[in-house]
Amino acid sequence: MTFAPQGLTLLSPCKLNLCLYVLGPRPDGFHNLQSVFTPLDFGDTMVVRPGTDAAAAFAQLSASNQQAAATARTYVTLDGAGQVVPPPQATPCVQTRESVTLVSTSALNFPLEHNLIYRAVKLLEATCQRPLTVTIGLDKRIPMGGGLGGGSSNAATTLLALNAIFELGLTTAQLAHLGAQLGSDVPFFVHGTSALVEGRGELITPLNLAPQSYLVVTPRCHVSTKEIFTAPELKRHYSAPRQPSEVVSQLYCNDLVPVVTEKFCEIGHTLDILVKYGHPAMSGTGASCFVACPDAATAQHWFEELTQHGSSLGLACGATVFWTRAVSPSLTIQALSQVKGESRVR
Repeated sequence: MTFAPQGLTLLSPCKLNLCLYVLGPRPDGFHNLQSVFTPLDFGDTMVVRPGTDAAAAFAQLSASNQQAAATARTYVTLDGAGQVVPPPQATPCVQTRESVTLVSTSALNFPLEHNLIYRAVKLLEATCQRPLTVTIGLDKRIPMGGGLGGGSSNAATTLLALNAIFELGLTTAQLAHLGAQLGSDVPFFVHGTSALVEGRGELITPLNLAPQSYLVVTPRCHVSTKEIFTAPELKRHYSAPRQPSEVVSQLYCNDLVPVVTEKFCEIGHTLDILVKYGHPAMSGTGASCFVACPDAATAQHWFEELTQHGSSLGLACGATVFWTRAVSPSLTIQALSQVKGESRVR
């Protein structure tokens, strides 16, 4: 993260559900859950600038990505032959509506008003009763529809960044309450710590988990959360409520796996591939699958093995592979805390 008078450059991190237990439906149409979430050091890059200047936001985004590429681990997408697909050339795609300008490095293929970033800005405007003219740059790396919380993370990062830039003075609890109106996972990203997550996602108990690296594989399929949670067969897999200590001690289980793999065979196949490395699990409703790694060196070795021999291992066309570390508090929260400290010094 960097801070300049023109705005912030932040990581919008993804998350893993280290376990997910579905307790049953709620009167509001959602389901009660028990899950352990952890934020990762991998995600999208966001630039948040006051005012309207898409060109400057894109330049700031490009400069950040070039700097990160020199030291960061990469993620790859494989083609039908198991070969690494070169990343596409970044070109500015600009959407503007009212006070919000969004410039992304690739087309998002849906209207701006449907984007959680836009909705987060509008929600803050309504809450604070003031216009927030802002330009937001977005470089998407988190696979969409992968169970990694990319859209929710973008919304939370927007809430946190605007609160800092415009000095709105909202507390974390207030931002989390607003985030719950945007999506069940948004409050977790606002808090930004590894946590036991309960209810529909609004009940968050911070956890102190041991450092851990993960290998993550996302097959090329888009899983609809609504489709999975409305599937009639899901009720056969409901869990009884557990004590928090039980949830934390029973990681890498997900009640949704039988329902999801019945509908998406490529997810079941990905889990089968990862058995070679340990106890595989699925994050959220999928499609992302992961396995814990003993250490960073092993994670890098497994990453190279999968990306170099993807076709012989049977990875599906279009699968995305990366390795990552759990970081708590998230890099976003750490960066914004640093900004607040620098502001106090000035």
